[in-house]
Amino acid sequence: MARIRRSTMARPIQSPTPAPAPRIIAGILVFLGLLIVWYNQTGNDTDDPLPPSSHSFKVTFPPNKIVDGTLGSIPYYHCAADMESVEPSQVKDIVLLHGSKFTKEDWKTSQILSLLCSYSQTSVTAFDLSVRSDSDALIPLIQRMPGENLVSQLPITGLVTPSASGYAVVSGIQQGKVGQLQQVIGMWIPVASGSVSQLQTSQLIAVKDSHWPVWAIYGDKDVGGRQVSTTLANEAGASVQEFTGGHPFYLSTPNEFVSALCQKLGITK
Repeated sequence: MARIRRSTMARPIQSPTPAPAPRIIAGILVFLGLLIVWYNQTGNDTDDPLPPSSHSFKVTFPPNKIVDGTLGSIPYYHCAADMESVEPSQVKDIVLLHGSKFTKEDWKTSQILSLLCSYSQTSVTAFDLSVRSDSDALIPLIQRMPGENLVSQLPITGLVTPSASGYAVVSGIQQGKVGQLQQVIGMWIPVASGSVSQLQTSQLIAVKDSHWPVWAIYGDKDVGGRQVSTTLANEAGASVQEFTGGHPFYLSTPNEFVSALCQKLGITK
């Protein structure tokens, strides 16, 4: 009788059943969710330069001495307050921009910078910010100043915008950013800023309704400066002061300008 031979053919090996795809996706989503929660709690605490209380002011500049530097790519002159004789809450932070025919050098050569820096409570920064810069350049620039110890806190006490440099503020008003401007600028000081004429009545009223202090100044020989200053007074609630001189009157009458500015900002010897 013939033997029946058993087949020796190998049986196919079955692959293990893969984990269901939905479980893998769910696990990934849980992990990403935990990562986002962790980042929100710890990862972005230092990215936002506001509020001012998140920064501890350190004295890194010699008091009342003019030094130069750059913030990002923007050159500046700066003098720090004398922190040995005044409290941080008493410091008056002033930022100076310049008109289209001038630079930060004119604040220095006119002696305005040295006059302002002679006050123990003043911290002054004169930027070489282009007159073509708008609020999208100005606001972040000022927001970065506390981190570089250029100002003690935000908002800064006053921003002086002669002539064409006023566009950096005017553009923000046009874009409905009065609230954002107020967060970084305590008082706006437009010096015959012609771009004010581009503002609509509703935009000027928005400034008035916000109760944002505006001090509009001009020289008595500057017809255009008088017109835009009057507009700011009538429609934006600005206070106005006339000085002797032409368009850049402040450069030819530095003592009168500095005296009036310090009186307006509450700066005393």
